[in-house]
Amino acid sequence: MAFQDLRKKRRPLARFFRSFYYAFRGIWRTFLNERNFRFHTVAAIIVVICGFWFHIEPFEWMIVLLLCGGMFA
Repeated sequence: MAFQDLRKKRRPLARFFRSFYYAFRGIWRTFLNERNFRFHTVAAIIVVICGFWFHIEPFEWMIVLLLCGGMFA
C-alpha cells in the first residue's frame, strides 16, 4: 500500500517535467520550421549581446526583456 502511495506522489512531478520537455520541443520545432521565428530569435540574441556590450542599466534590461518576450508571444 505504501509503494502505491509513493508512486502517486511521483506522478505529478513527472508530468511537470514532461510538460517542460514538450514545451521546449515545440519551441525547437518552431525554430526549425518558421523563418520569422528564426529571424526574431537572432534579432533578440543580437540585442542582448549589444546590451552587455553597452552596459545598459537594470531598468533598461527589464524593458529589453519585456519587449523580447512580447515579440515571441
